[in-house]
Amino acid sequence: MKLNSARGRNFSLRKGNFLPRKEVRKKATSSKSSSSNLSPRKIKGVSSVDKARFVLSSLGVSGLRSLRSGALKQIQINSPGRAFLKKNPGLMRFFLKSIPEIKIRGGVKKGAVEISAFNPRDSSSFHSFMYLLRVKRKKFIVKELSNPVFPVDAHTQFVLHKKLASINPHLRRWNSEVLEYSFAFQNKRVSYLVGEFVGGITLEKWLRQDKRNENSAVFQRFLKAEKVLKKKLGIKDVTTRNVIYSPKTDKLVFIDLMQ
Repeated sequence: MKLNSARGRNFSLRKGNFLPRKEVRKKATSSKSSSSNLSPRKIKGVSSVDKARFVLSSLGVSGLRSLRSGALKQIQINSPGRAFLKKNPGLMRFFLKSIPEIKIRGGVKKGAVEISAFNPRDSSSFHSFMYLLRVKRKKFIVKELSNPVFPVDAHTQFVLHKKLASINPHLRRWNSEVLEYSFAFQNKRVSYLVGEFVGGITLEKWLRQDKRNENSAVFQRFLKAEKVLKKKLGIKDVTTRNVIYSPKTDKLVFIDLMQ
């Protein structure tokens, strides 16, 4: 699928590939020696991850086994996400192990890592729970989805957003962008989509605050970006609910898009 911009540039959306489970195991074996310096013990104060059963190689997560109720079958990760996990080895293991406690007590904290329930009253049918993950100064939103979830799962959404993020240089003329998620992973029952926290409110909520906002330059920028995403790229669910608007930065960020 290609998008021809007004400036004559072509934007191409290429099909993404998952890493097969057998290939994951094969690469995990070859990378054990290079991963020995990435021990989970390096997370200050998080002793519960010492027995994590996956290794992080210099290229990211290369071995995944027996986490929580079932093996993680797939993982997708971008470059910033890879760098983040290398600095915080064992974090995914700690997150998965802490989920039951978070759902009962509302959150957990050990060392520089803090995980809490986020917007627990949200009645969305497309996710069962959301979490706010803080590691030092960085914040992430983790969306939990039961498998299978129609019409999207974490991996599908990760790959789609990665493709759409390639047109961000085009969308920036309207101070808009598509959020590129940091990583996604799943086991047999649940998948998780992780993205950097975006401050602001949904454009839908902002428009409701004042009817005059519908005639604002902000809304006009949204309509132009929406046209590109819908008509040129075939994204059907572009709505004001899928956009975070920050009055401080005057920026529009598209999230949770589905094709």
